[in-house]
Amino acid sequence: MLMQIRERATGVFAYIIVLLISVPFALWGIQEYFGGPGDAAVAEVNGVEITKQVFDQRLQQQRRYMRSTLGDSFDQLYPDEVSIKKEVIESMVREQLLRDFIQSSGIAISDLFLSQRIQSVPQLQVDGRFSAERYEQVVQSQRMSKAQFENQLRQDEASTQYQSSVVFSSFLTKEAEYEYAALRNQTRSFDYFIASQTIDPQDVKSTAIDNYYQKNQGRFQAPAQVKLDYIEIDQQVIADAMSFSEEQLLEAYQQDPQSYRTDELREAKHILFKVPEEASEEQRKVIAELAASALVELKSGIAFATVAQQYSEDTISASNGGDLGFISRMDIDNPVFIDSLFSMKAGQVSPILSTKLGLQIVQLSSVKAPEMVPFEKVRNRIANEVRAQRSAQKFASLADRLQELSYEAENQLESVAEALGLELKSSSWQSAESANGFAAKKKVMDMAFSEEVLIKGFNSELIETDDGQVAVLRVSEHRPAAVLSLSEVEPNIRQMLSVELAAELNAETTDSLMQAMAANPKQSAVKLKRLATAHQSSFETVEKLRRDDASVPPVFVTQAFQMPLPNVDDFSLSTVALSDGSHALIRLHHNGSDAENTKVDQAEWIAQQTGYGQRELNAIAKALRETGDVQIFSDSL
Repeated sequence: MLMQIRERATGVFAYIIVLLISVPFALWGIQEYFGGPGDAAVAEVNGVEITKQVFDQRLQQQRRYMRSTLGDSFDQLYPDEVSIKKEVIESMVREQLLRDFIQSSGIAISDLFLSQRIQSVPQLQVDGRFSAERYEQVVQSQRMSKAQFENQLRQDEASTQYQSSVVFSSFLTKEAEYEYAALRNQTRSFDYFIASQTIDPQDVKSTAIDNYYQKNQGRFQAPAQVKLDYIEIDQQVIADAMSFSEEQLLEAYQQDPQSYRTDELREAKHILFKVPEEASEEQRKVIAELAASALVELKSGIAFATVAQQYSEDTISASNGGDLGFISRMDIDNPVFIDSLFSMKAGQVSPILSTKLGLQIVQLSSVKAPEMVPFEKVRNRIANEVRAQRSAQKFASLADRLQELSYEAENQLESVAEALGLELKSSSWQSAESANGFAAKKKVMDMAFSEEVLIKGFNSELIETDDGQVAVLRVSEHRPAAVLSLSEVEPNIRQMLSVELAAELNAETTDSLMQAMAANPKQSAVKLKRLATAHQSSFETVEKLRRDDASVPPVFVTQAFQMPLPNVDDFSLSTVALSDGSHALIRLHHNGSDAENTKVDQAEWIAQQTGYGQRELNAIAKALRETGDVQIFSDSL
């Protein structure tokens, strides 16, 4: 949009337009332009949208994880953004499909289990015990409310339990184990001959090189390349450079006291009578009468703990007198229970409550009133919050100014970098097909090769290159796409043709060797070696090779186990091409199997069954993908 205005507006009118555009940035900040209500969907699964913001967060997490796991291999396995984006969005689609299926199947996580799960997480504990304050900090660091966090955890636990039930409940029969053992322990014995004659690249004729070049010029196309000047702003870099005095942190603590108060906590005990959904009216009546009997005993003066141990179907708390510990309003998703608990006085026992868990009788043991958390305990949290807030403000302000100044500067960025006190960076030659570093981001190369930037030479619009990162760029140099000259590619062609010619020569050699062996099958090892020497080949013998043996190249193992077994005192022949231009001839002997007398290692067999279970889960996911309503909006990725 700014580029179109640039072409149509000059002088005073242009500056008026810039002023009008800058007002929204000043009032709301740049973040309003990078998300919020207009956050586009990248996919829709059974009517549920996967937003760009959520997708980008997952993409960054996956990229960081894969880089830390794969190291230098990451760039080889994921040469561009498209491959990793496709992997991430397909994973998110699969998760949503499984989540829908699990929910429709009635699989759910109870409040009690969820509470116990949260309290058992080591990251939420201090000195080995669950810490409500630590829990609060972790949830806030994830930019979530407790309700959102617990709902996400509930879904994750349900998904984990379902997937585990499929994977670990799979089994294979004893017959399958025997069949696996037979295959696993098979062996092959064979001789192999390798014809590995080479052709000196300098012996390749110039006419052959020229002919290949003329017929295959499409293979020697040099892509369009650009060099970039760019200015980038990283909110994390801004945040890392910030520091605060004790007075500033104390002031922030005193200005927002409500944020540093503990929740009101209520120590509760309960007696639970489970009411199955499919229970008949008669069964419900029996359960209600049992609950009434318990309440009568409580009113008669019998201790709550005694009655809980006798009646409660919550076996975990019952053994401890029904004690649930201290609970805040947000800890349990059970509105009837919570409303009753927080309306009682200490020592009071509730009437029989009909809740989502069944019938419950609750006693309030004690109350912990909210209190200010000492400054020393929340100092680091305050520092992080202040740093996040102020770095976001500075980031937005700098981004607004970068947008404004780069527009005014039109086709140079030196003055912009100087005015903002930022570094003007430059890239090496980059192409859309093999960009790296800053240019590796698709948004960067799309902008660099846009008409406004590449052809007209203007500075780019503001680009959000990553979460919390923006940049402006210009093309400093440009190389159009062109066919590489013969002199540039001749060494590569010469080397490639020498390998091809050697491969043809070696193939002829192994064909001749095969004919000689077929014509005279009764040959000793000595004669085989002589035959190999006569055909300029090497000769080796392999005895009782297993499928997982790494003593010979994998191509020989694969070929040996694919060849048909010959009759006794006979052999099978087969040739295979190797990547370096050499050819191999494999002479397979007859070989029996002793798999009937062997057993598979137990750990290995469990791994096989687990793998089978994983395939079952993958089959379920594939069926859900085929029957589900899935749309992926590739242009939004």
